[in-house]
Amino acid sequence: MYSHICRNVMTFPCSLGYGILQRGDEKSVVRWVDFDSKNHIWTGAVMKTTMNRWIQFAGKGVMFTSLVLSPLPSMAAPSAPDQPGYDDQRAESKLQILQQQIEATEYQRLPQWTGTEPLAMFALSLNPIRSMVRSFFNVTLDRNSDVLPDCRKKGIHTYGSTVAIEFIADGTSPFTGLFQGVSYGMARLSLAAKPSATSTVPGIGVKFLVDGRPSLNFVAMYSLDGQPSYNFFANEFSTFINPTTSGPLKILAAAFSTATQDPTKVDVAYMAKVNQDGSTVSAPVAPEKLILVPNRSQLEFDAASHEVRDDLGTIASGTTLYSVYGVMAGGGGRIYIGRIVSSSRFIASQFGDQKLFFRHQRFNNQ
Repeated sequence: MYSHICRNVMTFPCSLGYGILQRGDEKSVVRWVDFDSKNHIWTGAVMKTTMNRWIQFAGKGVMFTSLVLSPLPSMAAPSAPDQPGYDDQRAESKLQILQQQIEATEYQRLPQWTGTEPLAMFALSLNPIRSMVRSFFNVTLDRNSDVLPDCRKKGIHTYGSTVAIEFIADGTSPFTGLFQGVSYGMARLSLAAKPSATSTVPGIGVKFLVDGRPSLNFVAMYSLDGQPSYNFFANEFSTFINPTTSGPLKILAAAFSTATQDPTKVDVAYMAKVNQDGSTVSAPVAPEKLILVPNRSQLEFDAASHEVRDDLGTIASGTTLYSVYGVMAGGGGRIYIGRIVSSSRFIASQFGDQKLFFRHQRFNNQ
């Protein structure tokens, strides 16, 4: 017998909602439920995420009275990452949806830095109302979505370029879950602030897409203080970075600390707990931090002032961008995990700059 765990189903006729259909360890997500509150009878459809097929059902109360396997062509799949059912899709389908949004909003002319982009976040960091500051940064730390809410703007890393990626694992590391390989992912390479005449502040957001679950993300940088070069790949990136000495960014880091105890660290351990097919790892093994070493043999660009996004646009699909190493808690040497490889061209787009979101996972959930 299947049991139904009801969630967000409004109690009036023809309402919309969702729930979870569960039998043992197998779960499916209910969508578009029609509920007759007078008779307590509901009908609708679920997508069986483990088999990627639709099940038609009817029921009364909390138990299913009938289940019929059937395709439902009238149930349109989501076409945008903010539509119901997006997270339920296979990783490949979600990547296609994100790519479509990016390609549809590709810039014909690259927007230029004005120097005012970080001011919104900087001003917020000065807000005397601590709870408002914490609420603002909680979105960055806690939101499980591939897109920002409509009310939220990117205060830093305003401009960048996105690329579809694969993570090709070496297969010899002890790390589990997504560290064993990811076929469908996305990365955004961006500058944290307007570059000076001689320096830039590069960083990367990495998104691994998972079947039937929200994506898992991490971000990495070289330094909040930047580098004396316009070559994006001049230095290694890490998920642990040193505190900044820059005035505005130091205040920004202090504001971030209202929401997390370690604002210069992101957690990657949760990526070892799930495989790309959505299955759970029974005995996860994870690094404490990641180090991304650029492929300098192929990615060497001019250090002098120029448009960094033009460099990224020359990188071909199939190029190794970074070698990824893990470091265990307590220290020790680097352990080679695998390579981040581009699987599309780089695109600078309005969607990538204004909507695409990479969660900054709290370090040790703090």
